[in-house]
Amino acid sequence: MPASAIKKLTQRQQAILSQIRRFFDKEGFYPTIRDLNHLLKVKSSNTVFSHIRALDRKGYLKKNAKGKIIAVLPAAENRESADFTGIAEPNLIGIPYFSSGMPARPPSSMEDLPGKFLHLDQYLVNKLAQTFALKVSGDSMEKAGIISGDILLVEKRNDAHPGQLIVTHQPSGFAVKRLVEEGTSIWGVVTATLRKY
Repeated sequence: MPASAIKKLTQRQQAILSQIRRFFDKEGFYPTIRDLNHLLKVKSSNTVFSHIRALDRKGYLKKNAKGKIIAVLPAAENRESADFTGIAEPNLIGIPYFSSGMPARPPSSMEDLPGKFLHLDQYLVNKLAQTFALKVSGDSMEKAGIISGDILLVEKRNDAHPGQLIVTHQPSGFAVKRLVEEGTSIWGVVTATLRKY
């Protein structure tokens, strides 16, 4: 759904969306209708279900045919305030998530899969409009566990704490460094490293 098509939420829908996000941040999976009934202190599942349907219709979340929430989409304001063009709709993929550690044997069937799903885009990116991907070239950051070919996710901001990995703009160009002292010119902060094996 294009950003221009996203509709504004009612106050109640905003409150429910906030509860869904908080629940996911804490538990690692999306709440059921029953969970939301408990969180919102309402008895009617129909009331909650109608709000979920409205949030889905307005482009703020996705649900499956049974009404189960499977993804919360990036906030509309992030899509509208992006300062670059050609922003693509996220390809939301939920993968089974073993939050308490890997079982002794791999799952042999769908029944063995956990009830939790991890959405990598939401796990890795907090601020869509301010996040960029940069490919590493060279081996100057090997001691920090970053090797040539890695892809860094960088949040565009100029504040960081000593010890954090940052991207700085120097006369010779952009460079990835570990922040040692305040006063360094910071272009962005590294939030994740991606590597395929």
